[in-house]
Amino acid sequence: MNFDLDSIISRMKKARMDDHPETLLNIFNEAKDELIKNHDHQNLCLLLVSCQYKWISPQDILKAAEEAIEMAKEEEGKRAMVSIYHLIAGKSAKALSYWSQEKTEENDHFKMALEDPEYLASISMDDIDWMEKGEDSVIFGNDLLSFIGIESDNYQVLYEYYKQTGNRAASCYCLIQMAAKDEGNNEKNMKNS
Repeated sequence: MNFDLDSIISRMKKARMDDHPETLLNIFNEAKDELIKNHDHQNLCLLLVSCQYKWISPQDILKAAEEAIEMAKEEEGKRAMVSIYHLIAGKSAKALSYWSQEKTEENDHFKMALEDPEYLASISMDDIDWMEKGEDSVIFGNDLLSFIGIESDNYQVLYEYYKQTGNRAASCYCLIQMAAKDEGNNEKNMKNS
């Protein structure tokens, strides 16, 4: 079966422009269900990421990512995909909590995405050629751990792993990012007090 993501995205754009939210969601759900049925992880990830923050609500993306997590857990050799789906779910839960002001499970998904740093560090982003590499990925050895850690804004896990493994450049980069984040939080706290 040949899945055409561009065609799906075009149909979704048209439904959005014609102000047909139900049609938009139906197109998304049909594509998602087909990809889950066919265990097409690459296109499923691309669909979820393409729709995240654009046309589909964070709640629907979160639900779809959780379905994908369950599918990937059942398949042998898909631990990396489970982590990627947890990352997508965490980002959707974070967006959902921002818009709805409700407590969500974003941190749980981010923690689950990073629960095995050694394994994630052993996966090269070169082996997942459909994912974009970051401009700083070279200092981390182009590994999946750095991608998920940076995307989930969890530099502490990265710092601990790279310090333990002797990657001084990566651990220093993480320290700088953590310090910048702390500085931003301190400024925000001062303005709020």
